[in-house]
Amino acid sequence: MPVIAAGGSITVVGHASRSGSDTRNSALSLQRADAVAQHIRKEVRSQVRATAFDVKSVIGEGERAAAMVGVRDGNEDPYYRAVTLAVWAKPVPPKFPTVVRTAPKLVSRTVKLTKSKIDTTGSSGAGADKFSGEDGAAWASLIAQVFFDDFNTIKNVETKSFPSDYVITEIHQDYSYEHDRRELASFSSERVVVSFRWGPSTPNVTYIRRGRMLSTSGRRILKDTGWETDTRVTIPRGELLSKLKAMGSR
Repeated sequence: MPVIAAGGSITVVGHASRSGSDTRNSALSLQRADAVAQHIRKEVRSQVRATAFDVKSVIGEGERAAAMVGVRDGNEDPYYRAVTLAVWAKPVPPKFPTVVRTAPKLVSRTVKLTKSKIDTTGSSGAGADKFSGEDGAAWASLIAQVFFDDFNTIKNVETKSFPSDYVITEIHQDYSYEHDRRELASFSSERVVVSFRWGPSTPNVTYIRRGRMLSTSGRRILKDTGWETDTRVTIPRGELLSKLKAMGSR
């Protein structure tokens, strides 16, 4: 109060979390800042004999503070639903630095790879519990192509658009084996789906691998293991490909 009484000024800055659109959050942050400014105007004038006092700087910063510390777009963190104040000794606060917001450049990124095989010769399902070294190396090679943006040789791919500076943060590998026993023949199928999650750069990549084995006879279920996670590791980004090859060859 002494600074204000001596003719000082206040800057009010509103913030927002990263859930919702950038346009909506910019408006919300300005509404928060304006509500606080109105309260300050009322309270300060009732306590300080500074009739010319006014909050001359009210700013809505939207998601900027949350984005600058790496909070992912779409995440809700109430910490950033806030207002910050700066009190200045001069009657007019310094000009707040303006930030030119430009839309991030979007690029196509792979989010899912799918590989499947059907066998009508009555496969015994020996590969149901482990990945062969050949498959492990092959999938590590495919992941490398995604990692280094080499899409030319990848088939059965799903893609989405992300900001160009986003990187792979998580890899989820699902392996399923189904075996159907019939009177005259048996059918088996194997399917591997690798999903990628993209986000702001992190020093590590989370890798999760799980499997499921299903044995049936017509419509009757003989065995269903459900989805079981056999691997969940955090891998330094620079060691990702070599670690995946090693895990695939076990």
